Amino acid sequence: MKNSDNSNAKLVQNDTFLSRTFNSAVIPSILTTLTGTITIIVDGILVGQKIGLNGLAALNYCLPLYMIQCVIGSLIVSGAGIISSRLIGNSDHKGANDYCQVAVTLGIIVSVLLTFFGVLFLDPISKALCSDPEITPMIVEYAYITFLGTVSRVLLYIPFWYLRIEGKNNHVLISVAIMAVGNIILDIVFLFGLGYGVAGAALASVISTTVATMYGLIILFSKKTRVNFEFNLKMPTLAMMKKIFVTGSPAANNNLMQTLRLLVVNYLLTYFGGTDMVAYFTVINGVASVSESITVGVPSAGIAITGICYGEHDNPSLRIILKKEIIYGILLCLVFGAAIIFGSDYIAMAYGVDGSIRFPMMCLAASLVPALLCGILIHFYNVTGHEVLSNTMITLRIFVFAAITTFLLQYNDMAPWPFLFQEQVLTLFFWIIASGFIARRRKLSRFLLLDTELEHSGNVINFSSDSSAEQIAGASEKIVTFCENNDMNPKEVMSVSLALEEIMALIAEVNRDHAQEKRNNEKNTVPGDLSNNSDLVLFDIRVFKIQGVIGIRFRYDGIPFNPVAEENQSDMYMGIRLVTKITQTIVYRVVFGMNSLSITI
Repeated sequence: MKNSDNSNAKLVQNDTFLSRTFNSAVIPSILTTLTGTITIIVDGILVGQKIGLNGLAALNYCLPLYMIQCVIGSLIVSGAGIISSRLIGNSDHKGANDYCQVAVTLGIIVSVLLTFFGVLFLDPISKALCSDPEITPMIVEYAYITFLGTVSRVLLYIPFWYLRIEGKNNHVLISVAIMAVGNIILDIVFLFGLGYGVAGAALASVISTTVATMYGLIILFSKKTRVNFEFNLKMPTLAMMKKIFVTGSPAANNNLMQTLRLLVVNYLLTYFGGTDMVAYFTVINGVASVSESITVGVPSAGIAITGICYGEHDNPSLRIILKKEIIYGILLCLVFGAAIIFGSDYIAMAYGVDGSIRFPMMCLAASLVPALLCGILIHFYNVTGHEVLSNTMITLRIFVFAAITTFLLQYNDMAPWPFLFQEQVLTLFFWIIASGFIARRRKLSRFLLLDTELEHSGNVINFSSDSSAEQIAGASEKIVTFCENNDMNPKEVMSVSLALEEIMALIAEVNRDHAQEKRNNEKNTVPGDLSNNSDLVLFDIRVFKIQGVIGIRFRYDGIPFNPVAEENQSDMYMGIRLVTKITQTIVYRVVFGMNSLSITI
């Protein structure tokens, strides 16, 4: 009994399991965002070197068209993806798959319509972007090809989102690497080899994006590689569409506000400083896009698992993920900020721009940490059902505060670049006030605005354990104590305890057998040596009782293994077969590349 008590005392939730999951996603997410911006940056550098400032300005004037494509993709796919992750957290995998199929269908329909109307009204759209007779013809060329690539640009969001839910972050990285490297190679060929001008830059982006999209979709839906999602076209109901658009509205609003920001800031810079000022802003905007690999990439690494934890009402895990995002992000922001300040002259040289850009780079560097915090909060509120607050912060941060501060600075004959820092800080001030008001009104936690009623009720418990016999015994005792504290009857207590012990013991045994077989097949090993702690499986366990329903959720590493598969009929599965008779539902899935088992009793 003493050993069990000691084990029980140690069984608290730690961040090892979630850290492992987040760490596996954060680098691919950062690199994915980074390589995604390379398309814009490389176009800018190569067009600036080959065509000059007019070509660079034309590229910047066309960015709103690219952003509109991003608005559509993010509205549909981000909305569906967040809903899918929440449904997986609720063990509704069929519903998650339905939303994935709806996202594909809507993406195709809407992007085809945008292509048709974009080409039909190409001339008036181009003149609306810029009426300068020297630049407008270049805009027409670039915009025409950009519209033709709408379908691939929109559908690119499907694998970007759903491969992350599958835990296939490396394939997301490969997909964007195809897009970035392909774009660089084709830019050089079309611009310098064939002399296609700005049309060549647009063509390079469309071809590389199309190839990347095809790769991602094949990996996501191929019978050999798919896990949770199947390819099919499914028309949405009105209720599904409403839910997708509401949930996806912050991501879409972000891209929409970026588009309006470009239009308004370009106008203000042109009005006060001429087209040369717009060209300088193109350089700064390109570097700011690279910084989003941190300020957007780090929060994006946790967004899918945040959705699943929110679906499980798992507030402790949500806080762990946020802590990881903040620590990783701040460290990277400090390094990147120092790099762009000291490398400002080289950046200007790469774009072919005369003059120093040291001061705007200092302003951008100062904005990075506030921008990271804004990004983390906006993503978090989007996933946790506070879309209105998320949208408001996006609108203020990206458009309203940017437009106001840029105008005021230039109107007073000052350099406009401090607006990069001011827009972020003003948004954080708004957040402090708004979150306090919402928390008091809806009785939620002060800053994160989470419903903590379940936590405070004592009807839920989270803890971590490994597969050692000592800790399995401690886990069982911890569960018994939890059940007794929640006034469960002896039959319920026995059922929960039996389910936990049998499942953990079987998973441990299968992984030990697998590890032993692997060692026996390797050279210079001693058969039967089980002293290596790598045999231990790490569990993250959540037990709850809500409205009379008892639930246990296991996440565990080790080999992919479903302990309740129907084909498992050997004697070692006898205990599991007893467990299946006392449970209402048992659902096994691989989520984020991890085993996940949910049961209700």
